[in-house]
Amino acid sequence: MAPAFSRVVSRWSRGQLPRALLILPGHLRGCAGSQRVHLVTSEAQGREACAALTQGIQVDQESEDGEEAELKAVLNPLSPTVALDCEGVRLGRFGRISLLQLQGSEGQVILGDALRTGVVKAFAPLLESRQIVKVIHDCREDSAALFHQHGIHLRAVFDTQASHAVLEKRAGREAYQASASELLKQYLHIEPEQTELKSAMLQDPGLWARRPLSKGLVRYALHSVSHLHQLHQSLVAAGKESSSTALEEFARASKRAAEYRVLNSNFPTAQSMAKIGTRLWALVASRTADKLLLKLNAGRVGMVSTPGALRRFKEVQLGDLVLCCVSGVSLDGRYIYLDRYDHDWDFFDHQLRPAQEPEVGAYGREHRFRSGLGRPAY
Repeated sequence: MAPAFSRVVSRWSRGQLPRALLILPGHLRGCAGSQRVHLVTSEAQGREACAALTQGIQVDQESEDGEEAELKAVLNPLSPTVALDCEGVRLGRFGRISLLQLQGSEGQVILGDALRTGVVKAFAPLLESRQIVKVIHDCREDSAALFHQHGIHLRAVFDTQASHAVLEKRAGREAYQASASELLKQYLHIEPEQTELKSAMLQDPGLWARRPLSKGLVRYALHSVSHLHQLHQSLVAAGKESSSTALEEFARASKRAAEYRVLNSNFPTAQSMAKIGTRLWALVASRTADKLLLKLNAGRVGMVSTPGALRRFKEVQLGDLVLCCVSGVSLDGRYIYLDRYDHDWDFFDHQLRPAQEPEVGAYGREHRFRSGLGRPAY
């Protein structure tokens, strides 16, 4: 550990914390590894913490072969790793990061108060490094929030959810978005914790923005990163057993997940996307018998639910990127209804979409668009 960082830790151990987070040390008593939890509440502390985690590692990675270097780092079992997670209010492009959690390979955990100016930015050299692998579960919204709110490009990612989906597909099973709790139970035999807290988070989206943080939230934040290094090792071992190319598939799937941050970034606001007839790129997230859910990087969920529309998405798989057209918006604004975009179909006016067979629950009706002779059918 860097000497400067050690001095900061010893100040924290004496209770000399900013008033906003004075309650935190008491909340950490009884938590596993609490003696190694370090609190960052200023940009200066963040720089010292980042320097400690990156000590002896070159983090300036701007080069022509940057992407290749990133891939090699994720594939190299000797690459340094840092476990990462973010908590926030409607975490994503249009939400807000409230807490940044990192755990080094030696077990030290850093909780950064992302509501303090400069704290997240202080960790940019680590988060953007192509040599330090960031182990994270479902990095998509975290990557979008870091990019759009703090200008940080999350690089060299090992995404445990994306990697598990690769294994499921290789085993001949349908890939799906496994939760962190599922993976911890499957690979490490660790039972999920604090299900009641997850319910509270759903009911109160602003929970993470309040200070001081409750003991339950701190424990949840610690738990979210404390097993990621082990999970990473277990997935790598399973990948090696599965195929000689599985690890490269892990790396590429993880990179695609991190690049979710640029999806539909040409739209300045969520409202500008939620207009009937708007064309959007959508990432297939999950499928049930009666609906398809898609991620839009819009702070809202894309949904396909009419029988006719579902037929047009029949061949798409989890993780596919599909060009869609907005057909409606739910009354509460949480869902954007989508259909498959086809240049031969006009979805702009949902009142002019008659179909031969009316669809139950359809927002409108389909109308075949015939392009004029001599002009492209856009």
